[in-house]
Amino acid sequence: KSEERAESMSDIFDMRTFSIAAGIVAMFCCLPMIYMIGSGKTYPGMYHWTAATISSFLGLILNGLKNAIPDVFSVVVANTLIVGFVILSTRGLLEFVGRKSGRALDAAVPCGTAIVLGIFLFLWPSYAIRVTAICAVYAFYTIRSLMIIWKDFPALSLGRNWLLIITFALSVAWYVVRASLTLVFGHGADLASAYFFQTVSLVLALGAIVLVVSGYIIVSLQCVKRDLDSAQREVKTLSGLLPICSSCHKIHDGSGHWIHIESYISRHSEASFSHGLCDDCAARLYPDLVGKQ
Repeated sequence: KSEERAESMSDIFDMRTFSIAAGIVAMFCCLPMIYMIGSGKTYPGMYHWTAATISSFLGLILNGLKNAIPDVFSVVVANTLIVGFVILSTRGLLEFVGRKSGRALDAAVPCGTAIVLGIFLFLWPSYAIRVTAICAVYAFYTIRSLMIIWKDFPALSLGRNWLLIITFALSVAWYVVRASLTLVFGHGADLASAYFFQTVSLVLALGAIVLVVSGYIIVSLQCVKRDLDSAQREVKTLSGLLPICSSCHKIHDGSGHWIHIESYISRHSEASFSHGLCDDCAARLYPDLVGKQ
């Protein structure tokens, strides 16, 4: 009975089961982002962040089906999709801050990752090289994301998003440690076994996905609050007392300048003007033309 219980516990905590469970959690993390896209205004980057979460969900599910499906799907395709999470996440950040991304590089990296995984899985099997390659890609794009958040977010009046900064910084540290230990010790070749480093890697990857998605949702909510505060300031400006010249009807803008009322309202609202003549002014300015009509 004790052996049966031990075997039952090993089945519960088997890496395949845990990977599938992690994929399901990633799927639920994706649902709020899909809801935000479908229900209202979204900000640049949200589509890439949603695609990144879906990619991680599919990769984790395929990884959890190891030994049930061919290795080309459970190892090569699965890990390429998981790598796609960090690539799409970085592209979303670049789009969010208004910077261009290298599309050729972002397309070449997953293709190259798939080729490397295939070569060192089927031709020259090497678990250490596969893990090192995946960690290298993750570290590269995570560092890019960290730099974007650190440098560009304050310029958007969003301040430091410490949730994303700490998550990405810890992720980079783990990828370096994971690759180094794998190259030195070469921990197990079977990704389905519950070795310590595979378990820790999967737990940390799942935690990173949850925290990163939460960070992106928080960023979107901060943008909503920023835009709402800006709109409220504009409404207050237009609803207060406006110092206007009784002769030329120019408005004092508060910085020492007098500007035309049309310019002031256009600057502080979404209204635009098209000019014409009312009946009284037309009769005063063009009495002959109005009299004939």
